[in-house]
Amino acid sequence: MVDGEIGMGIKLIALDLDKTLVHNDGTISDYSVKVLNRCRDKGIKIAIVTAKSEYSAKKYVDIMDWDIVITSGGAVARAGEIMIHKALIPKFVLNQMIQDALKQPTVECIRVMGEVHELSNKTGLPEGVKDYGHYDYNDLKMPLSEDAWKIQFETSDILFLEDMVKRYPDCELISYHNEDLHKISNVRANKLEAVRSVCMTYDINMEEVIAFGDDTSDYNLMKEAGVGVAVLNAIERVKNVADFVCSSNEEDGVAAFIEKYIGR
Repeated sequence: MVDGEIGMGIKLIALDLDKTLVHNDGTISDYSVKVLNRCRDKGIKIAIVTAKSEYSAKKYVDIMDWDIVITSGGAVARAGEIMIHKALIPKFVLNQMIQDALKQPTVECIRVMGEVHELSNKTGLPEGVKDYGHYDYNDLKMPLSEDAWKIQFETSDILFLEDMVKRYPDCELISYHNEDLHKISNVRANKLEAVRSVCMTYDINMEEVIAFGDDTSDYNLMKEAGVGVAVLNAIERVKNVADFVCSSNEEDGVAAFIEKYIGR
């Protein structure tokens, strides 16, 4: 693909937030917002595609009129109030996982992002984490009565989680890079499946999608999108699958790439 062809036919821009569009201080620059709004004026749809919960993503949702908001790692996709994609862990599976994890001394914390409530069996936040303060404390010893978008575990015992998830073929395990933090979600609760649902809704082909990302959860979407762009600070696995590498999140690399090739 030559430079002049990069932006041709793009109908959907899919943007990861943390360490991709968002600066390390948790902000999105006015420059990025201006560039994205210029694309919207051209009829290109803009989607947030984040691992954050709807609660945690709200401060970014309020910045501009995003066409689509995909949260919880792809468990839910909304266009305004319209639900486009929904993939939950059934409560009977959720409760079995919780009880198994509670018996495992190597699991330091369990967090449940339920359809209604967000619960944690540990107070306080992991080092360097700022956006878990909205979780309500619950020892999780009693069965929960709602399905969940995802369940997170703080543990260094990845083998326990890998063994547990094998018993639930409709669920998958994702481990966050360089952290003892892992999530289990519905196998359809991923960024690629959510974007596919968006494409079906708006009659867009995956070849007409450009996706930006930095970490493991972005890999499959960037691989399948028409154009995949990794920020300079992305992990090597994501850089290797990307079609292009732009400048880092701190340098507004996403906005600069879009302005150069799409939003001119």
